Amino acid sequence: MNVKKKRDFKYIIIIGVLAATGWFLFQQKPDVRSTTVTHTDGEYRLWVEVNANRWTIENREQFAEKLLKMVDENTFQKVHFSEDLEEPHCIIFRVYLMPYHSNWAFEVYCRKQKKDTHHWEIRVRENHL
Repeated sequence: MNVKKKRDFKYIIIIGVLAATGWFLFQQKPDVRSTTVTHTDGEYRLWVEVNANRWTIENREQFAEKLLKMVDENTFQKVHFSEDLEEPHCIIFRVYLMPYHSNWAFEVYCRKQKKDTHHWEIRVRENHL
C-alpha cells in the first residue's frame, strides 16, 4: 500500500513538471536569441536565431514580415549593418521552439537593384529537422 502511494506521487510530480513545461513553452513570446554573420565568396549572410512557439504564431508570413521590418529598421541589438554588413545578400531567420531544434526557416533575400535601391524577397517554409 505504501509503495503504491509513492509510485502515484511520483507520477503526479512527473505530470506536474510536464504540464508546467508545456505551459511555459505555450506562453513563450518570440524573442531574438542571437545573431551571427558569415562571409563566403563575397556573400554576406546573417543568421538570426529566434525563440518562438509555433502554436502561438498564427500567421508565419506576418511573423516573417515583422522580422524583416526589424532588419530594415536595424532594431536587432547585436547587429549593425553599417559595420558588420556592407551589402547583405541573404538573411536567414531560424525559428526555434527549443534550443537547437529548428521548426521554421525564414529566408529573406536582399538584392541590390540600382545604386541605392534594394529588392526584398521573403520565403517562409517549414523546416522538418
